[in-house]
Amino acid sequence: FSASTVGADVEYVELLAPPGTDLSGYRVLQIEGDAPVLGVVDSAISFPAPDASGRSLASLPANSLENGTISLLLVNGTIPAIGTDLDADDDGVIDPAAGLTVLDAVATSDGGAGDRTYGGVTLVAGYDGLAFTPGGASRVPDGTDTDTTADWVRNDFDLAGIPNFAGTLVAGEALNTPGAVNAVFVDPGPGPGDPDCDAEAVTIGSVQGAGATSPVVGQTVRVE
Repeated sequence: FSASTVGADVEYVELLAPPGTDLSGYRVLQIEGDAPVLGVVDSAISFPAPDASGRSLASLPANSLENGTISLLLVNGTIPAIGTDLDADDDGVIDPAAGLTVLDAVATSDGGAGDRTYGGVTLVAGYDGLAFTPGGASRVPDGTDTDTTADWVRNDFDLAGIPNFAGTLVAGEALNTPGAVNAVFVDPGPGPGDPDCDAEAVTIGSVQGAGATSPVVGQTVRVE
């Protein structure tokens, strides 16, 4: 999902499902979590049929998703109307009377006093060592689900991965790849022929090896 980015927000929610799944009865509910209005359904996002890889992408207009504390709940069955209060007592738990079948959930919280999130995993500022609340995140690898924050890698806020945006990727951030496989940026390190003065020094003989091919083909090494 992507809710908040640099400039005009580029927003989307993507599902991964077995190819051929009928998603017509599924919605992702955006649930308000910023106090004092809690547990209200702000939107219900529908999805097209998944492609051959199982990906189903809902591209959203800017400002469809709130910047702040929100929960995204994947539900099926009876879909509540926009504006429905699913947490009448504001305790941070969906009321049983709502009758929702929640299949998956993820939330972001900006840490506001009295804010609430609903089910699943909550991503907060610093959950991954970076200071700001993530504006979007991807499950990496695709489909992994251990109900922990370790499943989720924040997307680059500056839109790396979106055509015509260079972004500001740092190691550990995910590219924005709506409609494509989720991917984490990996710092490539020094290129071929570039010095790596932090590398452990090895012997020339260990690079040459005993056979016709060096045992470290393709690697950058430092010799002495």
